[in-house]
Amino acid sequence: MNWVAPTQALEWQKLLPGAGAIAALVYTVLRRQEPDVHKRGAQVLRGRQAARAIRRRRRGSETLLLAGVPLFACEETRHFKLIGATGTGKSSAIAGLMAGALARGDRAVITDPDSGYRTRFFDRRRGDIVLNPFEPCSVKWDPFAEIREPWDVEQLASGLIPTSEDASGREWRGYARTFLSAVIRRCANSGCRDAGELWRFVTVA
Repeated sequence: MNWVAPTQALEWQKLLPGAGAIAALVYTVLRRQEPDVHKRGAQVLRGRQAARAIRRRRRGSETLLLAGVPLFACEETRHFKLIGATGTGKSSAIAGLMAGALARGDRAVITDPDSGYRTRFFDRRRGDIVLNPFEPCSVKWDPFAEIREPWDVEQLASGLIPTSEDASGREWRGYARTFLSAVIRRCANSGCRDAGELWRFVTVA
């Protein structure tokens, strides 16, 4: 006869009441614990959680939407980080936010390397302008309009010829800035404020 299985069954039957008591004790302790309360700082919410949290607050008629989530005025000036693979809708979310801001009458400065936003949003009748030397419709930039004080010449040259981490490159860029500053200063003092003539002096003359 085999007595092993019945003996094991009896041992498990003795342990079941103790295990049940332990489980009941753990359940009671967990129920008595207070839920987590957010004191301060940022919170990370999923889309539906964010939408529910925003619905609890008052929403105006001109509230902007970012990927379908309403934004309040105090949140519009914050930084937004969109993470996702190609085709997940990052550009569409940004475009929707921009469309809402422009429709509301907001003013915006848009960096548009591939002219995608220009094709969609540019409206000359609204007063939009393009700052791009390679665009025929771009507003002409006058470097001499940047000069109001004598030290503005060096600031302008530093912006046009930035520094370099390489020691040798930094030295040669310094020579170029000195040369450009001297030419700009000479043109400004002599009354020659033509950007085309400045270009000729720097590259040809």
